[in-house]
Amino acid sequence: MRQCSKLKLMLTERGIKQVELANLLGIDRSTLSLYVNGWKEPSEHIKKEIGRILSLDPLLLFDEGPQDSAPNADEQNPCGRTGR
Repeated sequence: MRQCSKLKLMLTERGIKQVELANLLGIDRSTLSLYVNGWKEPSEHIKKEIGRILSLDPLLLFDEGPQDSAPNADEQNPCGRTGR
């Protein structure tokens, strides 16, 4: 299971759907999903646009590379999903 990204947490906190953000960015929802789930790092331009849209410093959202480690089993999943 992958950890929840900061971007995913911020979208959830602000009540913004991925499809809405993808439309604002002019990208496919599937591409945004790769960013949100930590499978792909967005370009600097997209990072800045996401930061502008969310009124956040993009460095707060993208200070780490793609995530590939599983969270500790004792930690709660901040994304609200359970493993398969």
